[in-house]
Amino acid sequence: MRKLFIPLAKLLGLFLIIRPASYLVFDIVYLPLLMFFPGRKNAWPMILLSCVFYFVGLFLALILIFKTEKIADIVGLPNYNDELIGIDFSTILRIGMILIGIGTIIYAAPTFIGSIVSCFNLRYNVTIGYNYQVLEKIASSMLQAIFGIGLVFLSYPIAQYFIQQETKRIN
Repeated sequence: MRKLFIPLAKLLGLFLIIRPASYLVFDIVYLPLLMFFPGRKNAWPMILLSCVFYFVGLFLALILIFKTEKIADIVGLPNYNDELIGIDFSTILRIGMILIGIGTIIYAAPTFIGSIVSCFNLRYNVTIGYNYQVLEKIASSMLQAIFGIGLVFLSYPIAQYFIQQETKRIN
């Protein structure tokens, strides 16, 4: 049970890190731009509060990725050596990362395309607040697609990194 829990928990952490990381990057880039919009001073608390929540989500996902053994100990999963027939740690991680990457790309593509169309159709008739929402959707969906592509094509090196971490922990 523990051998299956550890790679699946790491995969869940990778899945949960995508959204807060993409929104956080956009909010950090957007914060300095607020200085140029004098009417948007009241947006600072909202943006800063959302950054705090995204940092919390990012922190929890990183704990799930890098402290999986401690979580398994806290949950009380036994440490006996139960082998999964035909499936190893690397295979579970690689398959999971590829599936998460494809799912992220599939989720991000319609949002990206819809936001681009909305931006071009309504670029002259909307307020600054709506433009911010559309730009946030474009940037976050683009970053999510980049994360997804990275997970698909870099699944082997990422899996090897986690295997090295696992062997260091065992030795």
